[in-house]
Amino acid sequence: MNKKYDVDYTSPKEFKIVTLKYFCTEHEAWLCVARLKEVGIPSFLSNTNASTAFPFANGGIGLHVKAVDLEVSTKIIEKLEDPLSILHLEQSFHDADHDEIAYEKKVYEQKNGMTNPYWYMAIITISILIVIRAFVRAIGWASTFDPF
Repeated sequence: MNKKYDVDYTSPKEFKIVTLKYFCTEHEAWLCVARLKEVGIPSFLSNTNASTAFPFANGGIGLHVKAVDLEVSTKIIEKLEDPLSILHLEQSFHDADHDEIAYEKKVYEQKNGMTNPYWYMAIITISILIVIRAFVRAIGWASTFDPF
C-alpha cells in the first residue's frame, strides 16, 4: 500500500471504470453527474458530442463511475429518478369531499387555459374549411387568386 496517496495501484477494482447508466438526453445525464459530484462521487460522461450530432444513433450518453462507487451511485440515481421521492407527499387526499375536488378541478382547468369547448369547435371548423378550400381549388371548382 502506498502510504503517500493511500491508493492500492495493484487492485484492479480501484481503477476499473463501469457504466452506470445510458441517457437519451444530455441534460438528464448532467443532472445525475451534478448529484453524484454533490455527494463526492467522481463521474464522467461519454458520447456527449456524438449524441448531439446523432441523437439516437449511438446508444446514448453514458454515465461512468468507478467500480467501487457503483452500488452507492446506483442507489443515488434511482432515488433521483423516483418521482415520489422528489414530492415527499406525506398527506393523504382520501379525506377530500366533492366540493374540494370540484374546486381543485376548476383551479387546474383555469391554469391550463382553453377549457371552453367552443374554442375546440372553432379550431376544428376552421381546419375543416381550410382543407375543403384546398380540395376545391385542387380539382378546379374555384379559381385561384392570380394577380398577374
